[in-house]
Amino acid sequence: MSDCETLRETVVQAITDAFDGVTRQNAITLHEAQVIDEYGMPDERAAARLLDTEHRWQDISDRHIEECSDALGYLCPVGFRYYLPARMIYVLNHYRSSHCWAVENTIYGLCTSGRLHDYRPHQFAILSQEQSRAVCLFLWYLVECGHGYVDEDAVVEALTRYWSRFCSDADLATPPGEHSSHRTTARKS
Repeated sequence: MSDCETLRETVVQAITDAFDGVTRQNAITLHEAQVIDEYGMPDERAAARLLDTEHRWQDISDRHIEECSDALGYLCPVGFRYYLPARMIYVLNHYRSSHCWAVENTIYGLCTSGRLHDYRPHQFAILSQEQSRAVCLFLWYLVECGHGYVDEDAVVEALTRYWSRFCSDADLATPPGEHSSHRTTARKS
């Protein structure tokens, strides 16, 4: 097993543990957020909500993530917390092979700059310390193992501007085999 594969399994477990038990409650759903992005009407939003029938984030299908690749930025904070772990695990499983925008839009949804940057701090604030650490580990994995497959500049930006504060020096001290030119930039200050 490669260093990146071992690290991927560790990060997936950290995400799973950190977000275990998180529920959607009555938050904006994935398909509903996609309709919001497309300026849908209230009846379209209501119909879209009916497509999201899962009761656990672990049961969200890859197909739904791909269909709603633009939705992350249109979720309320509770919905963001609910869908984020599924999106991150999707990225970890498909970043080398996916041809949809779900991979890049998940990364962009973790950046603090861009067209929705005023909204994202509210989304991030709902996350616990453990959940925020899982996001940091996810991004660190992409710095180390995603070279050539993801928008590395966006990953480094997300880490350096916000998420690196949630990883300890020990979390980032022993990187896996495939090294990115961005490593020193993304390391905690």
